[in-house]
Formats: sequence, structure tokens, C-alpha cells
Amino acid sequence: MNFIFKFYYLIVFTSLTIWAIIFYPNLKEFLAFNNFFDLSNMSIFLIYIFSHILRMFRLVLLTLDNREKSVPLVFAHNLTSFLSVFIPFKLGEILRFSAISYVCASQKKANAIWILERFGDISVITLFIIFLYLLNLNIPTSMQTIFIVFVITWFFSLLSLFSISKLLIFLKRNLFLTSLSERSLIILKISDKFRNIEKQIYKTIEGRFTGFCLLSFLIWGMEITSLSIFLNSLSDNSMDFAELFSKSIFSTFIGESVSDYIFYQHFALFIISSISLIYLLISNRITIIKSN
Repeated sequence: MNFIFKFYYLIVFTSLTIWAIIFYPNLKEFLAFNNFFDLSNMSIFLIYIFSHILRMFRLVLLTLDNREKSVPLVFAHNLTSFLSVFIPFKLGEILRFSAISYVCASQKKANAIWILERFGDISVITLFIIFLYLLNLNIPTSMQTIFIVFVITWFFSLLSLFSISKLLIFLKRNLFLTSLSERSLIILKISDKFRNIEKQIYKTIEGRFTGFCLLSFLIWGMEITSLSIFLNSLSDNSMDFAELFSKSIFSTFIGESVSDYIFYQHFALFIISSISLIYLLISNRITIIKSN
């Protein structure tokens, strides 16, 4: 095990330890017999864990053409998911993307996997948002702007996926190849990179599109269900479904009771990351013993 892995495992172990110390009162309360075996608490916790297990299956699905990378990619996802808890504003995706790139050993493959995951998530969330509007549900005013941003992002992502690469092919054939200027050469290189990314995306999703869509729907269905169970168990039932759904997407929670749900999320990731870290350490130790 080289220095990079040792340092990375140390960071993960330190993060797990710090989290356990900070949330020790919550852990003690949750693991109490009456709370741990409470149907509502167990449902919230297990459903959220199941949503992350589905995320692992989605990663495996996207690496069926390179199956030896599937298991390492799942472990990289498990460890970086917990580290993202300490990084605000979804900036943990940078760490997660770097882990995917390292495991795949191919920047094109890593780009394809990350783009497909994010596109799948945005597509499902956008469809849920449109569904809420079609049902004429009361959507909180504070969330409508964010909803519009999601729809616009989804639309332009879809447009980019199917249009930009085709446009670049046309320009390459009819414009850039007839010009010898430095600017044309730069644009030509950029167009080739876009084209390579597009080819890798199609290769990664080939024959798996239906399964990918199904897993994406199930992932968000589980997360929204978990949150709905939690909020419905609260004594204050003034929130309607649209508000619950919007808050589940953007984590715009205010109040002491909401920190309990955040704890459920963190604890689920804590369990997944701890199991992954222990397995990796033991497997590496066994490998060292066998080599000696």
C-alpha cells in the first residue's frame, strides 16, 4: 500500500472519528433500544442506506464494459461520499470526481461516468418538479426560482448532449479543416475532445440506458420517501408534499428537528464508509501477508 493510499485512509479514519465524537450524543440516543428499533427511525435509516446501495449498483452498471474497475469504483464512491459531509455546497463532488478519475485510469471514462450520473440525477429531479406543477400542487415561492433553474439546466444539458458535438462535426468538416489559422487549430482540438467525450458517453450507456434510468428513479424515490417518512413523523404536519419534496432536494431545512434527519443521512454514510474502510484495510493486510 503506497503513501497516497495510507494518507487517504488516514484522512477517512480521522473524519470518521471526528464525526463520531461530534455526534456522540446523537449516536447514543439513536442506538438506545427504544429508538433504534422504532419503526419510523429504522425505516428512515434503512431506506436512505438502500438509496446509496442503488447508487453503487448504478456505478457497477456504468462499468460493465470494464468490470475490473467496478468494485474499486464502488469503494471510492463510499469513502468520498462520507468525506463530502465535511465539504459544503456540494464541493465534495470535486473530491469524488478525482477518486473516479484515479480508479478508472482514463479521464474520458471518468468524465463519462460523472456526466451520466449528474445528468441522470438532474433529469429525474426535473421530471418530479414538472409532475408537481402538472398536479397543481402548492409549490413554495422561495423554491420556484430554484425549480426554474433546475429545468433550464436540464434543458441546456440535454441540448448540449445532442447538439454541440453534432455542430462541432459540421464546423470541423466545413470550416476548420479549410483554415490554417492558430485559432482554428485550437477550436479543432476542442471539438475533438468534445467528440471523444460524446463517444465515451454513448459507449458507457450502450445497452444500459433503461437500467440506468430505472436506478436513477429508484435512487431519488428512496431518498424522497425517507425524508417524507421523517417529516410526517413530526408533530407539526403543516407542510404539504411540494414543500417536503423541494426541501428534500435542496436540503433547505431550518430548525432543531431537521438536524435529526441530517444525522440519519450522516450515520448511514458513516456505516457505509466504515465498512468499506475496514474491508480495504483487511484486504490490503492479507495481500501483504501473502506476498511475504
